[in-house]
Amino acid sequence: MKPGKVVLVLARRYAGRKAIIVKYIDDGTPDSQYSHILVTGIDRYSRKVTATMAKKRIAKRSKIAVVNKDIFRDPALKRKVRRESAKTHCSIDSVARKPINKSISEKWILS
Repeated sequence: MKPGKVVLVLARRYAGRKAIIVKYIDDGTPDSQYSHILVTGIDRYSRKVTATMAKKRIAKRSKIAVVNKDIFRDPALKRKVRRESAKTHCSIDSVARKPINKSISEKWILS
């Protein structure tokens, strides 16, 4: 599994959610001594918006929540899609939650 690959999480709290691999850790870390992957994905999607709503309410309902999570690599089903833009939005250097949240939110609103 390479960074930038889109996976489908199959287990636990985020089961059924799509995620992008940010980093593949083969040897493990002192906290987790097994091979795992760092993924980022959308935790909470935007809600329904209608034309009669005020701008402030539309802005509030259009927000999304991004999650960064270390998961065991086996319950992640590989998809055939590879996002080349994922490297720029979710690079290993910017693993902090705020930069990833900002870039994914901008991408989500523009599309």
